[in-house]
Amino acid sequence: MSIEKLNEFITVNNDYWDCECETKYIHHKARLRECRRCGAIADEQPDSRANEVKSLYDIIFSPEFDVTLILDGYNTESPHTMKNEPTKEGDKTFFTKHSLFMNQAPCWNFELSEDKILEKALEVGFVTKVGEDKYLMNDNY
Repeated sequence: MSIEKLNEFITVNNDYWDCECETKYIHHKARLRECRRCGAIADEQPDSRANEVKSLYDIIFSPEFDVTLILDGYNTESPHTMKNEPTKEGDKTFFTKHSLFMNQAPCWNFELSEDKILEKALEVGFVTKVGEDKYLMNDNY
């Protein structure tokens, strides 16, 4: 994470940028260079304020988090009480569909459903299905 203090009042996180949207305006630079809703381009927009990025993560990874609050009608089919973190077994990391979503959704600005994130992760080899709702992370990805 790259934090930069602009002045005594504003600190930004250089890993994220803000688009022109009224809501859901924080985007991860490594994952999204153009907002799919407003068309803003990362290089032409300001970095996100560090406190806003932290607040977003604090909300997302809280035990009470209800993913439906930010997904504008996505049918996640996963209750917010599901385990949000991947599990470790020895040196291997395993995801459920939901924990993969919770881990990767911020990178996609919460614009992809659990199914779409899983589909992309399988397609690019980030994870491999090893059981019923169990996916092994590729450590070499």
